[in-house]
Amino acid sequence: MARVLFINAGSEGHINPTLQVVEELISRGEEVVYFSIEAFRERIEKTGATVRTIDDQKFIKAFLSGGRNYLQERINGLLHTADIVIPSVLEQIEGEHFDYIIHDSMFGCGHLIAQILKLPAINS
Repeated sequence: MARVLFINAGSEGHINPTLQVVEELISRGEEVVYFSIEAFRERIEKTGATVRTIDDQKFIKAFLSGGRNYLQERINGLLHTADIVIPSVLEQIEGEHFDYIIHDSMFGCGHLIAQILKLPAINS
């Protein structure tokens, strides 16, 4: 079956809704490698996925550097996270093969990684 690269950020409202999707994919024979922050490792591992982490301190610092007062500032913060997430994920998966990517719809890094790797992407 397929190998899935799942890329998500680190907050309850983004992680929790994906857990049953991951469980279902695994029950159908897919292999899921899930990137998130360390705080969610145990919860994600319970689904059967392999968990790899992004440095949560660097991620949070990059996100907050964009500002928090206005929507545009939060979007800017998300853009800053690309400088942390993309190199980390690409380094950790070097030499591996994936069939497709699933990423959070609010987390554009997943879409950018899909473009870099020339893989189809699904956003959650």
